[in-house]
Amino acid sequence: MYERLRLGHVAVPHRLLSGELTYAWYRGPGTPVTAPALPDGRPDGPHTTADHALVYDPEHGLFDVSYAAAWTLGRTIGLADPDYTTAVTRARRELANQAAALMSGARAVQDGPAALGPLRELASADFRRTLADGLKGAQLPDTEGRRAPAPPRTRSGMRALLGEERNAAVLRATADRNADAIAAWQARLGLLHGLPFHHLVPDPRMLPPESLRMFRIDPAWIEALVAGAADVAVHTSIDAQLAPELNRAARRKSTAPVAAAAGMLLRSALVTAWPDIVITACLGGRELTELRRAMPGPGTMMVLWDGVPDTVVLREPGQGIHYGIDAGDRISLRDLTPGPGLGTPLETFYPADGQGTVTELHLRPGPEDGPAVLRLFGDGGLIAPLARTFGLADLDPGQLAIELVNAPLEQEITSPAADPARTETLR
Repeated sequence: MYERLRLGHVAVPHRLLSGELTYAWYRGPGTPVTAPALPDGRPDGPHTTADHALVYDPEHGLFDVSYAAAWTLGRTIGLADPDYTTAVTRARRELANQAAALMSGARAVQDGPAALGPLRELASADFRRTLADGLKGAQLPDTEGRRAPAPPRTRSGMRALLGEERNAAVLRATADRNADAIAAWQARLGLLHGLPFHHLVPDPRMLPPESLRMFRIDPAWIEALVAGAADVAVHTSIDAQLAPELNRAARRKSTAPVAAAAGMLLRSALVTAWPDIVITACLGGRELTELRRAMPGPGTMMVLWDGVPDTVVLREPGQGIHYGIDAGDRISLRDLTPGPGLGTPLETFYPADGQGTVTELHLRPGPEDGPAVLRLFGDGGLIAPLARTFGLADLDPGQLAIELVNAPLEQEITSPAADPARTETLR
């Protein structure tokens, strides 16, 4: 049980087909670890129920309903979208009509000689004479010269014709012609568009206020989600036979460049205060592509990337720059050397550790009940000791402005696997 919880599952109510109410395990598309591969030999689609996606745990006698729930959710989202259901139904009808035409053509070619033989006989110029002479003789069956009709094809035999190369090419072209809208819709679904928040985070305790969760995407969960939508509008056996062709066409026409591999959920007041917060993810020094950013719930942000990052940086929006004394009542020193490095943080502070704060050393009390004022020049002024930290006698206004710049704050989160000595840094 604890292992299931560690892997991101939660217990949910579950009613068995026999009617008993028990519980089962559920996990959404995000996992804290790489999801294990599913075993081979899974049943091919299309399906009309989610039973094929149930995973049974014989050790505890419980079901894992994660993939079954994903399939059902995909089907529900698909059925709820009239544009999608219209596109899928139209594509299936065109494929079925094309298949019927191909099978009818094959039947006409097969039955042609046997059906036209008697008509040719009737049209013969000697038919009258032949008929009269025949009536004078003994009426015995004459099978000489007759060609036995070809045995009729079975339904399965007619459908097997659809797999022949010429017929398959016609069906493939029909599927491609109708797959554009389907592929675009399924690509959006693969990026979790339209998913209810409780399917992403099944228990609120998994994402408490002021928290951040990194996760990997389980591709099998996404596959089950899209498969549920892809199985919409399968009404006949011909629809079921041609469904794989339409699914392959949708994959060929897919507008998604790559699938999402990882993501982040942030639930914080930062989301409301800074909806345009800058989030950058890198892997091995290479910036990953942000595939989607959304607000799936109040004060909650979700970001998806095309890879699993080893470093994620959250940065205050650029318009947050301002001037003043930094946190801790000290000044974060910046390089004053002219050149490309001008203004670069030096990771040191004034006053130095253990030497007080700016207000303790340089604040001048105001008259009576008036506000205190920061002393810049003269005895106890800020400028002279600040300049001495750079080996200078004085600071001009531009140099002082550089030292008082408060750049946007940045939070860097580093994977322990990438840097075991440091997991979080604040700049």
